[in-house]
Amino acid sequence: MDIEIRKVPFMDTELMAARDNEGNIYAGVSYICNGIGLSRNEKDRQVKNVQKDRVLMKGCGKFAAGVFDPNNETVALKLEYLPLWLAKINITPTMERETPELAERLEQYQLKAKDVLAAAFLPQMQPKPQEPHSYPPKSTSAGEVASLLKVLRATMKENKRPAETISRQVELSCKQFGVETVGDFVGHSPFEQLTICLIEGGPI
Repeated sequence: MDIEIRKVPFMDTELMAARDNEGNIYAGVSYICNGIGLSRNEKDRQVKNVQKDRVLMKGCGKFAAGVFDPNNETVALKLEYLPLWLAKINITPTMERETPELAERLEQYQLKAKDVLAAAFLPQMQPKPQEPHSYPPKSTSAGEVASLLKVLRATMKENKRPAETISRQVELSCKQFGVETVGDFVGHSPFEQLTICLIEGGPI
């Protein structure tokens, strides 16, 4: 079975999680306990609990040495069972009074650990390309559009841009300001394009 292992940063520590070839994500129980700050005895007790609990045992799995831990077998829990398990670890008044930091970390794990681990295995989202901004047709005068197009043409010409590139930029700018262009727009020179846009009834 192919296993994908991830170290997942969370609250100044690293958790260990694995995804099998069926898409199931498992969280290493002892790593969660260490991250919360449980004592060794409490950690061992929790490792036993997830294997004995009537519900949690259904999502429990054992991974051979070399998967999570290079030297030891690791007990892990399917991600969907993680909130239930953590909710069974009570934040008691004694814990809040004597170890408030532990109580706070446990609460954060109960609320956020599942989502953080799940996000580690999600594909990175690609930013959506931004569409050119369109301006309301009546918000810009013909003179302002003409001035902008003249500046664009002069700048691109100074940078030795091809005539066709200049034409396409003028066409794009016209569309942004609500100026309709003729079908063979790019076939005209930039000045002819400007004249067509502003004289032949293009709305602005």
